[in-house]
Parts: sequence; structure tokens; C-alpha cells
Amino acid sequence: MADDVVIFVSARGVWRVNVDPEAGAAAITNTVASGLAGRSGDVVVAIPSAWCLVAHIESGAGARDDHKSMRFRLEEKLPLAAEEIVADFIVQPSPLPPRALGVAVRLDVLRPLIAATEAAGLTVRSVCPLVLLAAQQAGGNEDLIELWREGGDVNVVARSGARVTGWSLVRASDEAAVQREIDIHAMPCAQQPRIELQEELESAAATFAASILAGRARPWVELRRGPLASADPIRSHRRPLNLVLAAAAAFLILLTGAMLVRAARYERLAKSYQRQLSDGFARVFPDWPPPGNVRAVIDSEFRKAQASRTDGASNVAHGSALRTLHEVLSRFPTPAKCDVDRLTFGDSSFELQGRVQAMEDVEPLASAARNAGLEVPPPVTRRGEDGSWTVTLRGAKPQAGVAMVGRP
Repeated sequence: MADDVVIFVSARGVWRVNVDPEAGAAAITNTVASGLAGRSGDVVVAIPSAWCLVAHIESGAGARDDHKSMRFRLEEKLPLAAEEIVADFIVQPSPLPPRALGVAVRLDVLRPLIAATEAAGLTVRSVCPLVLLAAQQAGGNEDLIELWREGGDVNVVARSGARVTGWSLVRASDEAAVQREIDIHAMPCAQQPRIELQEELESAAATFAASILAGRARPWVELRRGPLASADPIRSHRRPLNLVLAAAAAFLILLTGAMLVRAARYERLAKSYQRQLSDGFARVFPDWPPPGNVRAVIDSEFRKAQASRTDGASNVAHGSALRTLHEVLSRFPTPAKCDVDRLTFGDSSFELQGRVQAMEDVEPLASAARNAGLEVPPPVTRRGEDGSWTVTLRGAKPQAGVAMVGRP
């Protein structure tokens, strides 16, 4: 069998290597190693259509219709066992019957190809059929049949909208076989699809492969999966990830150093403030031995002083109210012509509520309060039904306090 062309697309260029799939793993490895010597970077490997086995399978609905079950359904249509192939599927658009287009390649051909590529220093990001990369780049939403020449063969690719519904490879010289494949692929269509002869197979495939490398697109068929999946799925992102991790580690180291510097600074400040507090304590209390915790001793003494002042102020307030009581009552006339209902005394004020038979009996009481140094406004009086008078007499010294002592 003649050698087939394998296209390697990278950000640095497009490389073509002639590979004989029947030559064996060692020969494939040597061919790829010599053809890719000195290359580097991520690549998309575009394999020839002649390496692919294509068949339609029924595509059921539901979660059980996974890739593994579809691969075993595809095995029934191929001359190879499921363990000997790697496959992917293009699910048909919804207006068509529920089925999928399966694309499979022999493992004994792709495995040495991928191993040799990565041994040459390249990272295989994706493995796809060459013609499907080109058809996906061409795009379009109408039903049509595309003819892509590949060497001495022609690919007949049927599309419905943005999905491939059929694909076959025939000799370009056999016009009857080409027309027969066109008629077969046109049968599911409601009307005769448009037929286009496409050119520039490799350039269209390389353009779409570049989009895959840039992360802007995903191929219809991905054969870098299952037994051929990368052992390190994030290998292509490993270097930027390592840079991010190194930057994060450096940031944490710098942050830790900054925190240690600040901790040492705060420790020095704490010792300085403690030393100043001890010196101040020694100046205020020269006879006291330096305590272990100066702040605790100062807080304790402050609380004691506050409690002492509060007790002293309370005693003074009560004493002032008693003095006002004594000064006023000692000057009341004997006997006073007043029935006292209530007497209230503060530190510098008093209030008297009572009853008298005549208004002239109120003046001696007001005079007694004035003699005690209180200012007495005119009393409030109200005459009762029995002819007696209810009297409210108040007096206060200038800037009267609020503490009160009362007696009924």
C-alpha cells in the first residue's frame, strides 16, 4: 500500500509526513520521528480518510445511550472488535431518524503514531479525520453534498445543516461509483441537495485545526479519547498553571514575611509601652514594688477610687437632704396650724402638702422656709367643700440638687 499523508498542524506551521499504516509500529515510529525532528509545541493530527471506518448506527434516547454502548453497536457493523478500535460519533440532526454516524480507526495504527509524535517533543491535542476538519471549516446550514479530493480518491460528504449525515470514500476515476454514493447520501433528504466540488482540502483543515489549538472550536470527531486519551489532560496548560502556582507561592512567601515583620514591630511597640507604663507607675507609687502586671494593678486601683467617690457623693447627698429637713422643721412655729399630708426634702429643696383652716395659717410656714435660706414662691391653694384650704408649699435654694429624702 502506498504511503498516506498525515498532516500535523501547530501554531508554528503545517507539516506533512508520509506514513504507511501497514508498515508496523516500529516503522511508523521511525517515519514520524524523522519527519518531525526539531519540532515542538501542540499539534492537531489530521489523519487520511483511508484510515477511517464509517458506519451508521441506531441512536437511542436517554442517559443509557452513552459512548461505550454506541461503540459496541458500531462493532456489529465493522470487521474489527470494539477493543481494536477507537471511535467517535456524530449524532444526526433531529429531523432525521434517530441515528449516529460512527467513525473508527484501528488502535494499532494510531497508537504508534501518537507515541512517536510525542516522543519527538510535540503534544498531541487532537486527532481528527482530515476531510471532516475541512468540512467543518467550510460550514453552512443548508442540505448539500460536498466532494473533497484527497490524493487519487474523492470524499463524498453529505451535510444536513451543520452536521454530517453521511461520508464515503471512492476512487476519483470511478465516476459511476461517485454518482452512486451521491445518490445514496441524497436519499434521506426531502429534496435533491446541492452538490459542491470543494478545493483546498489541506488549507481548510489547517485553518480549522488552528481554531482547535486556540480553544475556539471543537471537532465533530475526536479520536484522542478512550485508550488514546492523554495521561495528562491538562498537559497543554501545565506551563501556565505552573507559573500561576509559582506566583501564588511567591505571594504567600512575601505575605508571610510581611506578617512576620509586622509582628516583630508590634512586639517592640508592646514592650516599649509596657516599659513606659512601668516607669509611670514607679513615679506615682515610688514605695510599691513593681507588680507583674502594671495595667491590672492600675485598673484595680482606678475601680477602687471610683467606688470610693461614688459612696462619698451618695453620703453627701443624703446628708444635705437631712440638713434641709432639720433647718426647715426647726423653724416651723409651735404649734403649727397645719395638717401635714406629705413632706418631701432634697439636698436644697422641700415640698409640703397639707390642709389649713384659714389662709393666714400658711404664711408662718412660708416664713420658716425663707428663714432656712430657701426661695419660696406663692403657695398653691384650693378650697375644699368643708371650708378648709388644701395647700402645696414649695421652696428651693439656688441650683437645687436632685437627691431627695421623703417622709409621709
